[in-house]
Amino acid sequence: MEDASPRPRIVVVDDEPRSVELLVRTLRRLGDVEPFTSADEAWARVQAEPPDLLISDQRMPGMKGVDLLARVAGLDVPVARVLLTGYADIHATVEAINAGRIHAYVNKPWSPDQLVQIATALLERTWFERDNVRLLTSLVAKNAELEMALGSVREAQSRMLAAERLAAVGQMVAMIVHDIRGPLTVVRSSTEELARDAGSLPVEEIRALAGGALEESERIMRMCSELLDATRASEDRSERSPCEIDEWVEDVVATIAESAGRQGIRIETRLESAATLWVDVERLRRALMNLLYNAFEAMPEGGLVRIETRRDADLVCLDVEDTGPGILETIRERLFEAFATAGKPGGTGLGLAVVRKIVEDHGGSVTAEKAEGGGARFALRLPLESAVKKGAGLDSSTFPVGKS
Repeated sequence: MEDASPRPRIVVVDDEPRSVELLVRTLRRLGDVEPFTSADEAWARVQAEPPDLLISDQRMPGMKGVDLLARVAGLDVPVARVLLTGYADIHATVEAINAGRIHAYVNKPWSPDQLVQIATALLERTWFERDNVRLLTSLVAKNAELEMALGSVREAQSRMLAAERLAAVGQMVAMIVHDIRGPLTVVRSSTEELARDAGSLPVEEIRALAGGALEESERIMRMCSELLDATRASEDRSERSPCEIDEWVEDVVATIAESAGRQGIRIETRLESAATLWVDVERLRRALMNLLYNAFEAMPEGGLVRIETRRDADLVCLDVEDTGPGILETIRERLFEAFATAGKPGGTGLGLAVVRKIVEDHGGSVTAEKAEGGGARFALRLPLESAVKKGAGLDSSTFPVGKS
């Protein structure tokens, strides 16, 4: 099978016709040889179609060999360049080599075997250089194609993210409608009955209807608060102030005690942190309320909630533990993700996601684990360092001092 690759093109230039003939006879075994006796004629041909190899004599009328080779060196296409020279031209030859205008020189009188050996090596070098140029050109083109493809992928990702956001909004709206509809139904039926028969109903029944409506209204308010906290989660609206953690927990428990009592839930506290932190009180209150309501929902028939605070090195620890059924293994990994409801009959599935966001905004962490009695235990850790603002009426010898 014949080699389909083209034969190398070789241009030889010498003002002596016999020297040109000898060059052609010597090099024709290597490729197609084009002879010229004028450097100007050779330059016109080389410009139109650059060869693989150019061999030129130095001393010629008009353009010298080094000048011709220098012009060829400026072409965009790699061309191997050889100068034929006598000893009297050695200075020009060295200068041409140093300037990168020629790849090799051959002294006159030259040996055919030596010239063939040099020409063969330079032709291989030219093929490699041209292959590199072709590969580089192809690589640049492929990079351009990849950039276009990447742009298309980015556009597709943007559209996909927009669709995912829209789907998430749709999911959230559907959950809101579904979850709020239940308590609204209770509120409506209770108020309708009160409006219709309030004059004939016993006081105990009126109180029961009003209490049920109030409790369901509170559920709706909690859902709305969770949604607002979730939508504002990426905004930095912290308004921090000094907060004595133990007293703050007592205040939160006091506000929720009546609701807990109606559900048969007892709250025990063990508050031993004696710490004052610089926090956004309202947001941190929302985090603790979410954990407490989460515990209440886990114990519809009543139970016990324990709240403990303590100091642990440079941390304030706040633990909320319940005696409910605990955390399902199927949801443990994504418990703090949005919409992770674990099959609860009510709620938006945003409560624990909001808790994590608030705690992390305070430089802390929150984890969930199984309690000793089998229920759930949520552990909040808030850093003492850089949590207390200096000059807010606090004793810096008692509490670590940091920036707000």
